[in-house]
Amino acid sequence: MSNQFKKLQFSSEFQESRNVHGCSENYKKERNEMSSVSNNDTNNLMNVISKTGMSKQNHDIDENSLISHEITESTIALLADENSLGTFHEWVSPVHNEENEDVTNIPSSPVIGGQFISRKRKCVGVRKKTINSVKHKQSKLMHNDCTTKLNDNHVWSDQYIKEGSQESTDKENKYISTISNDASVIKEFDDMQFMLDFINESATILERRLQAAFEQDRQIKLKEKCKPKPKICKLYFNRRTNHSNRISWKEITKGNAPIPCTYKELVERKLPPEILDITAGNAVTYRFRFSDFYGQNVVQSNVEGIKLEDDACVILDENGYAGISEIKRSFLASSGVDPNLLPTGWLENHYRWIVWKLGSMDRMKFASVVLPRVLTPTRVMMELKYRYDREIDRSQRSALRKILEKDDVATKRMVLCVSSIIECDNYVTLNTSPKHMKPLSTKLTLTDGWYSVQAVIDQAMIKNIISGKLKEGTKLITYGSELLNCDQGCSPLEVPENACLRIHTNSTRRARWYTKLGYIAPTGPMCVKLKSISSNGGLIGRINVMIARIYPILYHEKTCSGESIFRNTRCEEKAGIAYERECRSMIEAFHAKTEKYFSIGKRRSDSNPDSFDLAAMEWTEDCEKLSKEEFLSMQEQESLVNMCRMKEEKFRQKLESRLQRSLPSPRQVTPVLKIRVIEEETSAILSIWSPNEEVTDILKEGNCISVCNITPSMRRNSNLQLTAGRNALFERVNISNKTYPRRIYTSLCDVNKPTFAPAYGEFDTVGIVSSVGNEPYGMKNFQAVYLAYPYTDSQSSYLSILFWHGISSHGYTEILTVGSSVACSNLEWRRATSWNVPIAYCTERSNFSRNPKQSHLQQPFEELKRLVTDIETYVVKCAAEISEEMQKKSMTRSLNTPDKIFSNEKHNSELQESPRKNLMNSSAKSVAIQKRLKKLQCYGETSPLSPIVLNNSSKRISLNFQSPIRTSNVKQMKVHVSLNTKLS
Repeated sequence: MSNQFKKLQFSSEFQESRNVHGCSENYKKERNEMSSVSNNDTNNLMNVISKTGMSKQNHDIDENSLISHEITESTIALLADENSLGTFHEWVSPVHNEENEDVTNIPSSPVIGGQFISRKRKCVGVRKKTINSVKHKQSKLMHNDCTTKLNDNHVWSDQYIKEGSQESTDKENKYISTISNDASVIKEFDDMQFMLDFINESATILERRLQAAFEQDRQIKLKEKCKPKPKICKLYFNRRTNHSNRISWKEITKGNAPIPCTYKELVERKLPPEILDITAGNAVTYRFRFSDFYGQNVVQSNVEGIKLEDDACVILDENGYAGISEIKRSFLASSGVDPNLLPTGWLENHYRWIVWKLGSMDRMKFASVVLPRVLTPTRVMMELKYRYDREIDRSQRSALRKILEKDDVATKRMVLCVSSIIECDNYVTLNTSPKHMKPLSTKLTLTDGWYSVQAVIDQAMIKNIISGKLKEGTKLITYGSELLNCDQGCSPLEVPENACLRIHTNSTRRARWYTKLGYIAPTGPMCVKLKSISSNGGLIGRINVMIARIYPILYHEKTCSGESIFRNTRCEEKAGIAYERECRSMIEAFHAKTEKYFSIGKRRSDSNPDSFDLAAMEWTEDCEKLSKEEFLSMQEQESLVNMCRMKEEKFRQKLESRLQRSLPSPRQVTPVLKIRVIEEETSAILSIWSPNEEVTDILKEGNCISVCNITPSMRRNSNLQLTAGRNALFERVNISNKTYPRRIYTSLCDVNKPTFAPAYGEFDTVGIVSSVGNEPYGMKNFQAVYLAYPYTDSQSSYLSILFWHGISSHGYTEILTVGSSVACSNLEWRRATSWNVPIAYCTERSNFSRNPKQSHLQQPFEELKRLVTDIETYVVKCAAEISEEMQKKSMTRSLNTPDKIFSNEKHNSELQESPRKNLMNSSAKSVAIQKRLKKLQCYGETSPLSPIVLNNSSKRISLNFQSPIRTSNVKQMKVHVSLNTKLS
């Protein structure tokens, strides 16, 4: 303030100088002459000074000298103060303060946000123009007065010219510089005076705004004491009355997806580029610049607040902005809002989601439709009041609030939006060992537009995030989610850190951008395709499939050690019989021990009898006492009998408890029914645990069913594994396309063909058991059963069936005996081999029977019995042929070792071409595989590899390869090969 006082003092000094010079009439003529003099033309000024010096002989020299000295000292002090005032020079510079100069709008004013505007700025009012004209006249008069003073000073200086010409010249140069300094001081004084007026006016505006804010705070405190009446907002009223006339986003954009705007496009639409940076995390800190909506003139002079919808009035801050604090104060002070009903953080939470939603709408292009700006203070205030009317006044809650408050289940179908993705480090090191690396889970923040919650995801969802299918702003429709770590429920504004929602990828799909958030009808599970199911994707809501195969029922036993064992029906019967036999033997041993105990009698000399012995001894003593007492009354006898009965019952209970402890623990056996379900070209194995009669009645091959609430497991042999537990629901449905590969009979002759490829890798056949062998083809822990089937009078087809851990482990020892005719179902075909006898495998799904009930096997089975009349002779003949074929194969294998590169070329070529024929000629291949093969054929032959250049290599590398086998052995091998080719 010291500088301002100096400036005011300097102004008063100029006023006094005007009064002094105004007393003389001669000075008027001199002012007219000096008004045309330029400050920069020194030569003309010197001439005028010499003329005026001759006309002022009668003037008082002492008085002029005093005034000149005072002006000089004031000017020097003023310039020194202005140079030290860095803030003033930062805003206004006399050198750059020119007319018609463009002034950029920098919102950095410490008062109301506008930049200091120059004196010659455009678009000013009539009042400001009048002030400027007055100031211009005053500055002109002050300039003339200064010129008159300087003339007097130069008259005073002429008296000293006579004393020395050199001194006179110095004085003249000094006063010429004084003239130029005075002109700049005058110009700077005008800007300073305007700045003072601007600061005073800004301080007044800021003070009045603070008073208006205090008045709103006073109204809020009064409303806390006196409850206001509810009032319906404009937005809620319009939506309720015009609900049927609302236009959806899909209709507005005609189904076209929105496209994000670029920075240039936002500038062309006159939208602030800052909306590109709005996220769900920083939306609560967004502040509105009201000059963008109401103009700079209105905002700069506004002190009573900006009127918005629903009787809201926003008091701006000192820079003309309004954020969460200003809007919160305005909202609480508006009519119909009770501050007592709002929980802590309610308004900040909804302000965050509203700003994020409206900002996302502004930065998108909706095809050819040009929408007005929606992120405005008016719209935000209307949305806040709308949510207040619904949630506070009418107690309507969103989906996440109901779930978090435990008033609704989280398994319903609902649409949520991904507001943020919390990505952690990919790996964390445990125990500082590189072998112990554990991936950290990624979390999502999901919102229903009103509240948010953390969500944990599975590995399949993480893959979608990495691939870019899931990102911030993506809407998800999910079913079967689970609320974790929130047993008692909580407020959505006070969610614990560990409370989260678990969603499953198999029950979650991306929703369209215009889908409404929250619960969606129907609330049940949504149907997904089999090909879209991930083995690590969690719960599956619903699938509509067709039953292609029903396999024999299995039994799962979980032992006391935690081991899981699956058995077929035959093995389970044997296991049950063995368990009963063991229990019976233990019971018999226990009874024998007990009878022996009472017959012989326990010796009373035992030092440490247990509770069982003590009970037996008491009961025996009472019985003996009862038998000896002959002269007891009836009551005494009855009491003694009752006592004996109680001790007898106690003894019996102890006896039973000891027996139960001695027996093995009961078996925990659960039946499991496995079926193969298909949809289009995808198949899966569905395991149904503990199926009831209603389910088994529905499960027939060829029926179409709908299964809900099932879970996937790891794949086995490239087959998707599904599990249906107690919560699974089965329902029969109708599907238009019911084509599927039905069960057919496959003869052993067809199995020998190189193009054999059964559906699902399984086939059914019949044959006669000709022989049984251990460790076939050198395979350990396998046992082989060889089947034969005559297709001509002298030739037969053969098949070897391998059993892991032998035939007895599968329970078919009594059925698969040599010479028995059997029907085989669900034999597993893995791949074609080079063995002369094809190989199939017995699995848990395989079944063998001497009396088949399947319609497609009954006729071939009867035909087999008709063809083979003498079974014993036929079995012996087939066993010899099989043994001979096996020996041929073993010899061929010994010849075709990697060391013997001279083996039969014809045989090798056939083996190399057989896989290719299987791929090209297989009619049972799926359409997808055929498309892949066709695409591979389009690539053509591979380009030749470039030769390998070896620098400074040994000369031995270029020599031909020499086999380590001796030449004599090589000759013998060549003779064997030639003989084999001739015999074949």
